[in-house]
Amino acid sequence: MIPPLLPLIPDANEVNNVECALAVLKCLDDDIGDACDNLLRAKVSQAQQSNRHHRSEVVYKVGDLVMLSSMHHRRDYLQKGRNRVAKFMPRYDGPYKVTHAFPECSVYTLEMPNAPDVYPTFHSSLLTKHHANDHTLFPSRTRVHPGTIVTEDGEVEFWVDSIIDERK
Repeated sequence: MIPPLLPLIPDANEVNNVECALAVLKCLDDDIGDACDNLLRAKVSQAQQSNRHHRSEVVYKVGDLVMLSSMHHRRDYLQKGRNRVAKFMPRYDGPYKVTHAFPECSVYTLEMPNAPDVYPTFHSSLLTKHHANDHTLFPSRTRVHPGTIVTEDGEVEFWVDSIIDERK
């Protein structure tokens, strides 16, 4: 037979000790509850402050034209020549067409035919919507396209064989 671990009839001193232990455990339980409440309150406050500085999520569809941020290409741009200044670097490249959209992950795949060595999938934070130029409002932003080249024989030329001269 196994003897009981505690005596069956507690002493008067032990009754006071049990009540003190229960009071300490109740105080610990209250403190843990307060700590959990404070932690939850801090998380909510941090999320609110963080979301205050975020822009709303822009969802692009397949076929939309977007501009790609050139922020990660700044070093490459500056290393091509010593006379380049980063503040004059173009901020966006493009426009590129969206070929695959994964808005639940904020990831989009772009059609980039002139960059075969670049992985064409980007996060939406690197993209912005392309706004085409309104020629009636901003005629100075329209690039002048050269006309067709007609030789002395009357033939129309379309291909450039070599660049003869340049001007800075």
